[in-house]
Amino acid sequence: MSKNIKLSIIFHILASCLSFTSLVIGIVITNVVFIVLSALVCVSFICTSIFTLREKYSSDLPILEQVRNFISGGYIEFYIDDNLTIRSHTPGLIRHLGYNEATFKKTINDSFLNLVVPEDRELLITRLKSSSNILKTLQLRFRIIADQQRIIPVVAQLTYSLTAQKLIKQNTFYRHMLVRCLIIDFTSVKNEETERTIEAERYKVVVEQSDSIIFDYNIKDRVLFINNAFEKKFGYKIMPGVDLRNVLLGENAITHREDADKLIALITSDEASHELIIRIKKFDSSYIWCKLTATILFGSDSTPLRLIGRIIDIDISFREKELLLERTLRDPLTGLYNKLATENLIKESLDNAPKLALFAFVLFDLDNFKHINDNFGHICGDRVLSKIATAMSSLLRSSDIIGRIGGDEFVVLIRDLPNELHAIKKVGAILSSISNAFNMNDDGFSVSASAGISFFSSHGTTYLELFEKADTSLYKVKNAGKNSYSVYSEPIPKKEVWKNHPKTGLDKTGVVK
Repeated sequence: MSKNIKLSIIFHILASCLSFTSLVIGIVITNVVFIVLSALVCVSFICTSIFTLREKYSSDLPILEQVRNFISGGYIEFYIDDNLTIRSHTPGLIRHLGYNEATFKKTINDSFLNLVVPEDRELLITRLKSSSNILKTLQLRFRIIADQQRIIPVVAQLTYSLTAQKLIKQNTFYRHMLVRCLIIDFTSVKNEETERTIEAERYKVVVEQSDSIIFDYNIKDRVLFINNAFEKKFGYKIMPGVDLRNVLLGENAITHREDADKLIALITSDEASHELIIRIKKFDSSYIWCKLTATILFGSDSTPLRLIGRIIDIDISFREKELLLERTLRDPLTGLYNKLATENLIKESLDNAPKLALFAFVLFDLDNFKHINDNFGHICGDRVLSKIATAMSSLLRSSDIIGRIGGDEFVVLIRDLPNELHAIKKVGAILSSISNAFNMNDDGFSVSASAGISFFSSHGTTYLELFEKADTSLYKVKNAGKNSYSVYSEPIPKKEVWKNHPKTGLDKTGVVK
């Protein structure tokens, strides 16, 4: 209220009081003329005061309404109750939100809370009811729901009515306190929204025209977008909006099951940049080796929001590299692992073996192989080694390890056995296969082999321990007539030692000291 209006009110009240006093005096002195004149003056002053004040207020009210109606963002008043019931609002608010009056009333239902995005409501109410905020102008950022379910972030300045402030000063909090809210910064919001739309369209055009396979995964909503280059490369389409976890790890996953651990680590990682080599399925169920590069975008609270990256076909170069690497690990004659690769692979397998795993370490040695080389030549000897390697491999699983570690020596690690007897039977089958590979009638010679067996972990837990035990068993067989196998058993110590055997130190009874 202006100072002039206050002075006018005081003047008219005093004048009316004087007129009323004159009327009372007239009544006391019972002067009829004086009474009539005093009554007329009193009524005149009261009516004049009413019309004067009304004129002054009415001249200010349209200006206030015009100011409220032309506020850039919008003005709204609401009570602090369960629904933040709206008392009044300006047409500008409805205009900026894209509603008409009828739609706004139907959608909002006189509740400011219905105007606020559900995720922001609890925080808004908490801030509104905080006594530390009520005695000052409060500026809040939250999101409101515009027409067609558009989400618009806004900045709002809120002040509380004088009644509300008095209640707080008296340490009393009542429901239905009035809050005046000025929503501002719509212009910057619209500009940002326009920029985001343009940026999104630009991003979409670049992605769709790219030859690279580009993907964008919304981590919170678990929604995946991948461009058309994927369909061109793999022969099928991934529908937009699917969950990346189902695409990569589900029942009909597009990736190889052996790559699952890498992909789980990617999805759950808190690191920003990643590069993976994985296999992705083609339409014919074959797989292509691909390089997946990805970047995780984090929010201000370090929550992962988006996973954006691309997929590159490296199948040809990867397979060539793998082939070259494989050749460095293989024995060129037999195609089995060479000595170094065999040792490294077995060491790795033992290091990663489960606590209760049962492995058989088997050392094979051909009997009288020197005789074949000397009498039939080295070309014949190479043919014998190659055929025996094929025969042995055919009886082993892909998870087992087999390698040639010397001229006529082979090592086999049979993994994940149910019992020791299973391994012994497998070794017997291999020895029979070697014996049947050649015969005197067709080849002019026969071939046989001897084998020594040790078990992980009862006989040792390292490559060297198992090799020494298997070697000990092998030479027992050699000394006993060859063409058989022996399982290592702990010897009974003897005082006499056969010192002529440089490898094992066996005595004549086959027992170490």
